[in-house]
Amino acid sequence: MFKFHLGALLLSSSLLLANSDPIIWSGVGYLVDSGQTSKLYPFSSQIEEEYDLAKVFREKLSNDDQIIIGGLGNRSFDEGLNSILLAITSERVDSIYRGKKEGNHLCYRDYLISTQVILYSSQDKEILKATPLTKRATYIDNETSKKCKTEIPNKDFHKVRVAGLLWGIDTTKSQIKNELLNLGFSQDEPFSEDLKKYLSSIFNIEEISTNGILGEQINQIKNIQNINSKGNEPIGVRNIEITNYAKNQLIGGADDYSNHGRFASLKTVKDKELKEWIGGEFSKWLSNTLKISIVPYYEGKGLTLNVGATFSDSVKALNLKKPELSYGFDYRLRGYHRFVTGETGLRIGMAYGVFSEAKFGVVFEDELEEISAIPMTETLTKEHNKSDGIDYWLWFDKALELNLRNYSASLVKLDKKWLKDSTEIKSRDFNRQSKEILQKVGYEK
Repeated sequence: MFKFHLGALLLSSSLLLANSDPIIWSGVGYLVDSGQTSKLYPFSSQIEEEYDLAKVFREKLSNDDQIIIGGLGNRSFDEGLNSILLAITSERVDSIYRGKKEGNHLCYRDYLISTQVILYSSQDKEILKATPLTKRATYIDNETSKKCKTEIPNKDFHKVRVAGLLWGIDTTKSQIKNELLNLGFSQDEPFSEDLKKYLSSIFNIEEISTNGILGEQINQIKNIQNINSKGNEPIGVRNIEITNYAKNQLIGGADDYSNHGRFASLKTVKDKELKEWIGGEFSKWLSNTLKISIVPYYEGKGLTLNVGATFSDSVKALNLKKPELSYGFDYRLRGYHRFVTGETGLRIGMAYGVFSEAKFGVVFEDELEEISAIPMTETLTKEHNKSDGIDYWLWFDKALELNLRNYSASLVKLDKKWLKDSTEIKSRDFNRQSKEILQKVGYEK
């Protein structure tokens, strides 16, 4: 039975032809339950409205013959053409105080935006492709521990940095920073009208960098390969497992582990938030490294998006079905460990370990027929000044990112040192497994 199904999958793959029909641009959306957009995406949603992202995308895409700037009243919907949208799937701002250095307070603020370009069937409301992209930036502010909070009086202070991620503009550069200071850039006071005019002048269509979220995702939209909704062989992150041991560490329920800053503002942390965070990161590295579309991991059978379309001022709910995966990746987070590697009077060496397992296989009725299973231990070492406040979750996050990146990269080109240090798999076995994975997902060098 297994061979029959596998043969059928491979046959359908060989018959799959690219769809040359144009694609309808549907607008900007938010992965969110109805009515929660402004709560979960306070800065992205304001930026979308104030800097008119709908206009930005219309002007960038209007000259492309393969993209229709359409709407519900447009006949292209009745013709069953596929649609595409930019979905903002995560917005995070975290503030952590780490003490003083050379007389200055160290308030670290981390900004993260995650997005997906989603190609879907307008008629079936089914996802055909999804291309994830996450950007983050860290700023160090001279603020006391009392003021070093995510919730600050001046929301514009956060908003300008989130806009910088979207446009690919570094707001720490001296020219911009001096202009902001001259025009009254303050973490405590609302922005002046002159400052808002200045910001509107730099966050415009001409200033979009190819390194920013908007620039990269606009490029993805222009170059995405349209496909037929039938006969498609979706590949995605099928399942994320977080052991109870790891979850207790993340939510501060384990000895000597405070809750992860990402979830500090939540009264209760649901498995959904934890899994979708890990799944989003795994999707990003697989997609970027293997250069394929990855259906991301989300709880449930579909994605609910609030979509502010380019053809309407209203926001409508769009329920997209996740496709039945042909091939899937699983990821199991087993836990964290940290220990001291060395110590002097002023310095301390730390090691941060992440224990995990990645699997790949053929998906049958929501079960995974394993082709590959790789248990891994990723360890990151770092020296700290004892006088500095140490945010160990920051380094655990870096170790987790390193784990996902090294696994994805080694599928394409094996890092033998990583394999020896992080796994107990022999090179020939890993090469055999990775070769089969690349064949199944259609990777082309």
